[in-house]
Amino acid sequence: MDQINRIYAALGNEVRLEIVQLLALRHESCACELVELLGLSTTAVSYHIARLRDAGLVEEEKRGRWRVLRLNRRVLEQFAPPLAEKLASLPGEDFPPLEERIGCPSVGAPASDN
Repeated sequence: MDQINRIYAALGNEVRLEIVQLLALRHESCACELVELLGLSTTAVSYHIARLRDAGLVEEEKRGRWRVLRLNRRVLEQFAPPLAEKLASLPGEDFPPLEERIGCPSVGAPASDN
């Protein structure tokens, strides 16, 4: 029951739902990209990411100096099937790899055309 409570508490917040949607669309992101997209402070985004991670909804992978965030679709499908279906039905966009989208200190500069 404890995990279910954490999941629904995490999903009961608009910002966290928006993060879940962004991760579903982008497949992976980092906090600095979410800060830019959401227009929130780094502290606020980190707080919301921590709540999602504690609920098991977001996975984090360390790549060098930075951490890549991904939606844990398995947990979402198991505990919130209607939301998982809704996210799966969103029109997908072909986003470039994270390394090419981001130019923040935690990720590094975008790839150059040289």
